[in-house]
Amino acid sequence: MDPSGIGGGAVWREEIARGIHNCSLVLSIVCDGYTKSEWCLKELALAKLLRKPVLGLIVEEDHPASMASLESLIPYKNRIPFNDFIIARRQESPRTVIFDIDDDTFARRWQVTRPLMISIMKDGRQLDKEERENVASIVPRRRRRRRKARLALIEQSEDLPSTDDEAIIASGKATQKSGGQEPLLVYSPLGAASSLRVRVKADLEGFGFPCRDLDETRLVQQMSTCRAVVLLVEVPASSGEKGSDEAKASRLVRKQLIASMTRIVTAAQTVSPRRSVYPVLVQSNFLDLSKMYTLARSELFYFVDGGGWSRSVARLVDHLRLKQERTSSSGVVTG
Repeated sequence: MDPSGIGGGAVWREEIARGIHNCSLVLSIVCDGYTKSEWCLKELALAKLLRKPVLGLIVEEDHPASMASLESLIPYKNRIPFNDFIIARRQESPRTVIFDIDDDTFARRWQVTRPLMISIMKDGRQLDKEERENVASIVPRRRRRRRKARLALIEQSEDLPSTDDEAIIASGKATQKSGGQEPLLVYSPLGAASSLRVRVKADLEGFGFPCRDLDETRLVQQMSTCRAVVLLVEVPASSGEKGSDEAKASRLVRKQLIASMTRIVTAAQTVSPRRSVYPVLVQSNFLDLSKMYTLARSELFYFVDGGGWSRSVARLVDHLRLKQERTSSSGVVTG
């Protein structure tokens, strides 16, 4: 699939995305320039997002630095050399390359490759089945977490710490109970007015991630001792007629909220380049396939309020756990 040569804008994005959504396997034929195409990489990223297996046939390799972009998109075992049948290569025009091949060698190579394709498709179907079962089990677990959270609130209301020092001690004990893990910082520009903040914290804590609210007055201090930041992108829609005082006030509020979120991201990058920020955007509608394709390589976690929430939480948790595993395996201690 080469979207660079297709007209129609969102139409071809929709067609390509729908093809990936409905397929059993994405077969990626990697030639010179493939990794330089952002749209080609987005195809692989969308396949990963949709849990579609990918087999990469490496016909030509780009520069090693550019080939590195495939590492997170195609598993190493699914990237195989596929070029021993090529006799000659001719560049007939800037966009046309002709390969002369040995037909017998190609047939033998394809006979070796075909069973691998079938095996990868079977693994993909099994993974899809396991994921559906895992997502189905999230709902009862979430109900149990909410019951525990309600009981904890009742207990806290009966025995609140009387001083700030006692609150710090209590917080330290809570950290010890969570295994001494560095907490996730959860931030919403709406502050206490955000009900989403409470919901996301409860879900993440239910998966074993200790969470704290990010306090802008102690930004650097908290950033230096956290695991990562979950940034809730909550900006109210514009209101009022164009040019009215209401519209101007609304625009000012939006600018202030966006500035706050920008400040959080900048602070995280300043304290430590390894400090990850996970932006979460919650909307009332699902993304269509063309937008999913466009955003496939972005770090935005898109939640839909009222549909697929458990799956979205599971995806965020997967990223957090993967980050934790990479940090542990590399021997890096963040903070």
